[in-house]
Amino acid sequence: MSAKINGMIVAFEILEEIMKVIILFIFIIYSSFLICEPREIVIEDFESGYVEFLSYQDEDIEPDSYSFDMNNTASGDSQYSLLLYGNTWKLEEIDPYQINENDVWQIDAYVENTAEIQGFGVTDGTNTLFYSFEGTELLNIEEWVPVYQGVFPIQEWNSYLMPIADDWFAWYEYYPQITGLIFLNDADTNTGSVYFDDLIDISDDLPIAPELVLYYLVGDEYRDSRNKRSIDVQFYSMVIDPDSAEHDFFWDFGDGETSNEEDPMHTYFVQDDHVYTVLLQVMDDTQTWGYGSCQIEIEAGETSFPLTMNFVGDIMLARGMENLISSNGIESIFDPTIPYLNDAADISVANLECPLTNSNQHHPTKTIYFKGEPEYAEGLSYAGIEIVSLANNHVYDYLLPGIEETQAALDAFGILYSGAGVNSYEAYQPVFYDQSGVNTAFLFSSDRTGQYNNYQPYLQAGFNKPGFAYMTPYYITQQIEAVQDVADLIVVETHSGSEYSTAPGANYDLAEIFAGWDPKDFAEDE
Repeated sequence: MSAKINGMIVAFEILEEIMKVIILFIFIIYSSFLICEPREIVIEDFESGYVEFLSYQDEDIEPDSYSFDMNNTASGDSQYSLLLYGNTWKLEEIDPYQINENDVWQIDAYVENTAEIQGFGVTDGTNTLFYSFEGTELLNIEEWVPVYQGVFPIQEWNSYLMPIADDWFAWYEYYPQITGLIFLNDADTNTGSVYFDDLIDISDDLPIAPELVLYYLVGDEYRDSRNKRSIDVQFYSMVIDPDSAEHDFFWDFGDGETSNEEDPMHTYFVQDDHVYTVLLQVMDDTQTWGYGSCQIEIEAGETSFPLTMNFVGDIMLARGMENLISSNGIESIFDPTIPYLNDAADISVANLECPLTNSNQHHPTKTIYFKGEPEYAEGLSYAGIEIVSLANNHVYDYLLPGIEETQAALDAFGILYSGAGVNSYEAYQPVFYDQSGVNTAFLFSSDRTGQYNNYQPYLQAGFNKPGFAYMTPYYITQQIEAVQDVADLIVVETHSGSEYSTAPGANYDLAEIFAGWDPKDFAEDE
C-alpha cells in the first residue's frame, strides 16, 4: 500500500470498501467539531436607549449632536438606533473583545444626508481601524478602509460587512482585543446625518469551505483497441462540509481531460515522462470552493516539456476598435497575433482591459469608461488566449452587470478568468490550468482603485461589494497560501503602476510595497 498525504488530500491504493469505511469515520469525527448552532453575537444594538459615550480625541466638535431614535431602525424588532446629526465622533468603551482569524463583523447604517465622512471604527487602545461608508472627503488609505464609500444608496438601511480580522492583521500584523467602538459623522461644512443599528459578529454564520478527501485505485497497464498503452484509474472523493448537502465537482486529470462526476474513472495513455497532478475543485450550495489534488505516477513515455507561457499584457476591445471590428470582423484584429499567441506557447494569458457588456449603466463618477460587445470574446478564443485577468481599473466601468456579462461571454467561449467578481471572495479566487500534467494556479490583482481621483464607488471588491481583487502584500500572501498545497506552479500577475509608463514611476516603489515578502516563505517543509 502506498499513500500520499497533502493536507486533507489522501491517495490510497487499497480496496475501495475498506477506504469507504475509513473515510466515513473521518467524516463523522471531523464534522462533530464543525457542526454547531449558528451564533450571532450582538456587540451593540442600542436597545437600552442609552450609551455612555466619550468624545473621540479632538474630532468631537459637537459632542451633544446625537440621540437614540425610535422612528428609524434597521428592523421591526429593533427599538432604538443611534442618530448622529452634527459634527460628532462618539467613542463607546466595551469589555475587551478578542478578534480571531477570519472574524467578520456587520453593522447596519442609514445615511440620511451625506457629510464629509460617515463611518465606523474600532480600537484596542493602541491602534485604530476606520471604515468609511459614505462621504465626500478623499481619505488617506493609510488611515481608512474606504472600500464601501459611496457604494450603497443613501436614505435606506444597508448592511456593511467588515472582515475585521483580515483588515486589522493586514495593517498591524496581530489580532487585537477591541476595547472601543467609534461612530462618526464628520460634518465640518455641511449638515449630514447618519443612523447606526445592530453591530454583530457574524463570523460563525459564514459559509464553511468544503474539505476534500481523495483516493484512487490504479489498474494494470493494457493496450486499448487502438493498441495504445493505457492505464485505468478509479478516483473517489469524500466531501466534508457541514453547511451544504449538494456539491458540484470539477476534476482535471492533468492530461487535458476533465470530468464533473463525483467518482470518475479515467484512462491515461502512457505518453509523458512525469507524474500527472490531478486537481479536484468542489463548489457547495453557498458558492464556496474547496480544492484538493493528488499525483498519479505511471510508466514513463515521451516528454512533452518544456511548458511555455505567453503573457500578453492589456487587450482593449473598445476605444475606437469597434469600427475596425464592425468593418472587418473580430478575427481580423487578431490575425497578425496568431504566430505570437496561438502558435507560440502552451498557455497564453492576457489582461482584458474592458468589460464585454450590453449594459448602458456606466460608473457614476469615472470620467473615462470603456466597453466592448460580449461577442468580442470570440476573438480572444480565436487568438488562442486561454486565460484572462479581470483585475484592472476598467473592469468595473459598467458596475456589477458589466462584470457578470463579461464573465458569461468568456464562459461561452471556454476562456478562463479571475481577478474580479460580485465580492472579494470571488475576485480573489484562483484560476487553475493543467497542461502537460503540470497544474498552474494563476493569481490576479490590481491596485488601481480609482481612489486617487475619488471615483466613488471605488473599483476594488469588498466583502459585500463588486470589483477587482485588491493588490496588497497581505492579500497576495493569502492568495498564495490558499493554493500552495494543490498547485505545482503559482503565477502572480498584477495590474499596477502609472498610466502610459513603460516602467514604475519614482512614486511607485515595488520594493517598498513588497518589503519583507519572500517567496521562500511559502516553500514546503522539508
